[in-house]
Amino acid sequence: MFGYVLRRLFIMIPTLLVISFLVFAIFAHVRQHLSPFKRVRRIEFAELPKTISGKIRRVELRKLEAERRGAKDYDPARRYPQEYWDEDFPELRSGTGAGAG
Repeated sequence: MFGYVLRRLFIMIPTLLVISFLVFAIFAHVRQHLSPFKRVRRIEFAELPKTISGKIRRVELRKLEAERRGAKDYDPARRYPQEYWDEDFPELRSGTGAGAG
């Protein structure tokens, strides 16, 4: 899947300090345990569409992402609300921080 940026969606309690710490911890863990080509680059917190039985509607997630990509004003560098990029945490690259090892 060339040209795609790996992204994960999470449901979270909207507390900025907790989210920032959690995102840092996720990126640090991923950086420590996965190869560079497998790493998640962006994390977005959002409500996930679900079926009546509680299963995640992946078809709707794909549709929403396709709509984002197909929009006239689509810009891959644009951030969405509650989206965090690995570039937001330069301390992960320098080898200092929770993920150093």
